[in-house]
Amino acid sequence: MGSPENIGNVLFCSSLLEKKTYKMYYELSQKVIHPIVRPLLVSIAQDSSKHSIMFKEISKELITTPPKEKQCKKSLGEIWNHIVELTKFVKTKKTFSSKDLLEIIEKLAFIEYHFGEEYTILEKVKTLKYMSQEISKAHGINLDVLFHSRKHLFDSIIEDEQKHYRTLFEIIDFLTKKEPEKDIHPKFKYQIPDAWTFPPPQKVTT
Repeated sequence: MGSPENIGNVLFCSSLLEKKTYKMYYELSQKVIHPIVRPLLVSIAQDSSKHSIMFKEISKELITTPPKEKQCKKSLGEIWNHIVELTKFVKTKKTFSSKDLLEIIEKLAFIEYHFGEEYTILEKVKTLKYMSQEISKAHGINLDVLFHSRKHLFDSIIEDEQKHYRTLFEIIDFLTKKEPEKDIHPKFKYQIPDAWTFPPPQKVTT
């Protein structure tokens, strides 16, 4: 991982993952009849599309030949497989009843909590940032400048992910007709899941 090329590969693979996430959320939104839920899902889809473009553009500063999708699948592992599985699940339905919708939203909340794509990706990037001086010396590229100039982009992606998690719980509240409670959402420290302030959603088996 300790090279500009490997950092670029991680970012490019993240772009592909976000593109898949966008397609999954958008297709799901088009199969939902609830007038309140649909625009919320479209909003998450649009953010994912935006993230895909951001990651791709930043990766261009580090690589000229992007990795193949097969390499990205291996690199991102479990989170990649979860998004692929959910995409297949969405495609099996013509429309989503409240029950089916609640099932997939709970799965998405579980994934966001445990495998949040930006959390996984940016933790890798952050680790490499700490090594940037050594990497810069070895490869003749100033990574500190790159990370500093793109910090606002990474920060905005993390903020979007925090918003997505809250939105998914708002949808769950809506579907289960529960009144939202105060302070039910985690204080997003975006470090490790154990640092959050409430237990994760119960895993839903496929």
